[in-house]
Amino acid sequence: MKKAPLLLGLILAASVEAQGIAANAHYVASSSDSCLVSRVVDGDTLDCNGGLRIRLLLIDAPEMNQGEFGSLAKEALEQLASPGSDLVLEYDIELQDRYGRTLAYLWSGDVLINAQMIAAGMALVAIYPPNVKYVDYMLLLQAQAREELRGLWSVDGFECAPADYRVQRCR
Repeated sequence: MKKAPLLLGLILAASVEAQGIAANAHYVASSSDSCLVSRVVDGDTLDCNGGLRIRLLLIDAPEMNQGEFGSLAKEALEQLASPGSDLVLEYDIELQDRYGRTLAYLWSGDVLINAQMIAAGMALVAIYPPNVKYVDYMLLLQAQAREELRGLWSVDGFECAPADYRVQRCR
């Protein structure tokens, strides 16, 4: 796990870069659309005070049992949305997934956290229509992260994509 400090350093660098990009996708939500983070579950899911579970839209991070990659993705999300963070939720078309989780884009000020996870190379774009509001933007960020070998791209962390791992196409 010696790679963890290096990858987390890359995350922070990519986060700073992604802040400028994420500001272009600005959204203004009412104060009722907020989440006070109580716990980060994994790299694409977190819990809010009051029991609401949020699944970040358009991203798919490695599973927790995908070796160090799952842990690194979770740590990246914890840095962006640490417990105690007050985040704004933005919804797309469908509000919940089949597991009852609330589907949302997470904002910290004018920074889109979903986009930062992609830009940092800690998650892949996951497209589940009709929730595609920022899909073109996310695909651009993913291409940049892959080309620049950011985050998990630098260590073949997506050799087995999370979706493929879940259905045992690779291990």
